[in-house]
Amino acid sequence: MATDSSVPETLRIALRNAMGGHGPYSVREIRELFRSYSFTDTVAFDDDDDVHGERRRTAEEHLLAVNWHDANHQKRLLMLVDEVSRKDGVSPDEAHAMERALRLIRIEESVHETNPVEEGGLWKPSTAPRIFLSHLSDRKTEAGQLAAALRALGFASFVADDAITPTREWREEIQNALRSCDLLVAMVTDGFHDSEWTDQEVGWVLGRDLAIVPLSLDGTDPKGFLGSYQAIKRKRGETMMSLSTRILEAICDAVFRGQRSQARKVSGKIVSVLLTRLGQAKKREGVRKLCGMLGAAPGELWTDTVLREQLGEAREKNGRLFVAAGVDERLDVLFRADGSRS
Repeated sequence: MATDSSVPETLRIALRNAMGGHGPYSVREIRELFRSYSFTDTVAFDDDDDVHGERRRTAEEHLLAVNWHDANHQKRLLMLVDEVSRKDGVSPDEAHAMERALRLIRIEESVHETNPVEEGGLWKPSTAPRIFLSHLSDRKTEAGQLAAALRALGFASFVADDAITPTREWREEIQNALRSCDLLVAMVTDGFHDSEWTDQEVGWVLGRDLAIVPLSLDGTDPKGFLGSYQAIKRKRGETMMSLSTRILEAICDAVFRGQRSQARKVSGKIVSVLLTRLGQAKKREGVRKLCGMLGAAPGELWTDTVLREQLGEAREKNGRLFVAAGVDERLDVLFRADGSRS
């Protein structure tokens, strides 16, 4: 069974599949390959593990014994990976899977590098939830329009073509935005998954375990890691403002339900956005929908301060509409100061 020191899962699976399956190695050759790089120990695992075939099992047993956090082990394994990727008989898809895994590992490791972002530089307003909009360059106009719509809802959005100061080194600015964003919206279109840049942007945010919302602009389905999440599909003729509202709902679902381990960290900011929208709502249906989204927020967020100040301000601005929408009394019951729910 794998330990915390074992090879990252994406690389482990890609490497064992390249060596096993329809790969060019025999069981004996796999053992000899690991031995040639001084990996002689193996770790046995249960028969019910999802590893089929003797060659895959042999590779897995050796990989589970590798201490990834040992610099010497890591160096030797990367040399082994390079040899496997160059061996005749390894399919292009399997070689690409190993390259992709290595790229994601480099992204995840770089996430922990420190490079402070100037307050108010990339994100305006600086206190708003920060959305990184990942898109292909030929969609920069739509990305700018979506950023403006999200800004109107209360978000700060980063679009590389708009947000980077010309005098700054653009890669550094993108990295700063990826380090400091709260979540990512992937604007998936034909060719999105073939781009190294969008691939790395998504990988970086996945490495930080933040929430990701896939958005299909042209009907293209998300693939790979993005394929695990339900995509929003833009309707024909749909305005960016309408689309941004649906993105808000998807963000609430991803953040409040803890789509990924760090997703809920931005819950407080999202609640502030919803309460602000609640005070600005013009229609009863809008009030009901916002209350529904707020109802999914973690109970511990509903402190005396939130109820007295933010919710009180929203009620003061829009009290009559709350009554008309039939939610005025529900608000006090639904969001109790002690965090309990009705």
